[in-house]
Amino acid sequence: MDHRGDIAHFTMVDQHTDPSFFVHFLDTGSTVADIQQVRQMMRAQLALHDGLRVLDVGCGTGEALLPLPQMVSPHGHVVGVDRSGTMIAEATRRHAPTRLPVTFLVGDAHHLAFAAATFDRCRTERTLLHLDDPTRALAELVRVVRPGGHVVVFDFDWDVTFIDHPDTQRTRWPCQLNEKSLPAAFIVRKAEGIEVKKIEVIVQEEN
Repeated sequence: MDHRGDIAHFTMVDQHTDPSFFVHFLDTGSTVADIQQVRQMMRAQLALHDGLRVLDVGCGTGEALLPLPQMVSPHGHVVGVDRSGTMIAEATRRHAPTRLPVTFLVGDAHHLAFAAATFDRCRTERTLLHLDDPTRALAELVRVVRPGGHVVVFDFDWDVTFIDHPDTQRTRWPCQLNEKSLPAAFIVRKAEGIEVKKIEVIVQEEN
């Protein structure tokens, strides 16, 4: 398998001939000012403090989680889950020197391996648009967070995303490509209606 430079294949990182492409892509994204601002906003909405149990689904290299273990320590814990063993290995390597309370696990966003109400806070960032069933993944986040807990989500809608560059023809095709190739490229506009009712039904069925 080889899809060089194809960010639509984040669910198949471990099958790629060069998984480091995806690691590099995430690292580059982490340097973007807008992404950094989004992460700050998400941390504020999570309202973290000592003792909380926090889950990040689609954690990738764990860069977004770097500040979180310190914010919930010494009595809290952070867990990062990603489908890719490559990403989990990289996240574990990066966080190991900190000796802070964080664990990284390979897992499926559609079927989280945690009991109901395990966490106080859940977050997912730029993950749902890659999933075949984002409604199921949202339901899982709701299921594993305790009553009164917080679920914070950030994602893109590629139909209203643009690249500010003089050559509009050349910069338009990446957005159009992602619209066609990502399973849930329009998840942002669909999430409001879901979708909450569907999530409630799924959670009730599983309980």
